[in-house]
Amino acid sequence: MGDLLVTPGGGFNRTLTPSIIQDGQHFVQMKGREIFKNAVKTMSKCSQEVLNKQNLTAENINWVIPHQANMRIIEAVAKQLDVPMSKVIINLDHTGNTSSASVPIAFDEAVNDGRIKRGDLILTTVFGAGLTSGAILLRY
Repeated sequence: MGDLLVTPGGGFNRTLTPSIIQDGQHFVQMKGREIFKNAVKTMSKCSQEVLNKQNLTAENINWVIPHQANMRIIEAVAKQLDVPMSKVIINLDHTGNTSSASVPIAFDEAVNDGRIKRGDLILTTVFGAGLTSGAILLRY
């Protein structure tokens, strides 16, 4: 799926030149619909695998902290997992997509504002630019 997220010019494959910059080839280009589908599918799958390994369901979780890429992905993953949005930590509205820092930032905010409490069971699920995904289940 390497063709879903590319930078056509610059980097290791094509040396950055004035014409590459003029043509905008040094910007990341992505096939958004396919990225969306893959993100939802893999984040949901990883999350369900983690829950299954612990013989748990979404009902056992206090909070889900997903990667804060966009609301459509967050809502779709919550729906796939059958988790109400009231149990999903979201900070996308005031931080934007902070890439790999999105889950730790959202986690910190939720601890500091009192939503997450000691003993809570938290599922985090992420999706990255390398089309990688993962999930962890932790007791805070």
